[in-house]
Amino acid sequence: MIHLWPLSLNLMPEGNVPSDDYCMFHAVAQSLSDSVNQLHVRTKAAKWLEGNQWLNDDVFWPDFVHDMTGQEYLHGLQGTAWGDHVALIGIANAFDVIIGVVSSEAVDMQYVYLQRTTAGQLCIF
Repeated sequence: MIHLWPLSLNLMPEGNVPSDDYCMFHAVAQSLSDSVNQLHVRTKAAKWLEGNQWLNDDVFWPDFVHDMTGQEYLHGLQGTAWGDHVALIGIANAFDVIIGVVSSEAVDMQYVYLQRTTAGQLCIF
């Protein structure tokens, strides 16, 4: 289960995110606003990614998508595909938020920030 919390510590109660294979998008939507749904998150992230294929001079995000083209990825993102690191980059930039990802496994714990450098951003964990 994914939990995302804004820095304001407006914590969502456990179990509030539907477990319908779209949990990452639901969790982001609920963290952003009561008026945002998972489909809006998907659409806005896909639109941002489509217009910003080069994240900087050296990073072309379609290179990080395997077994499909960038356009196929965007089509899936706007549909029913599961969320991943590329979707989170699109979400962070499209909504101008910092997203903190904590991933724990039996042997390792990882903590990653996905962000833009704009003052006054919402931070989601």
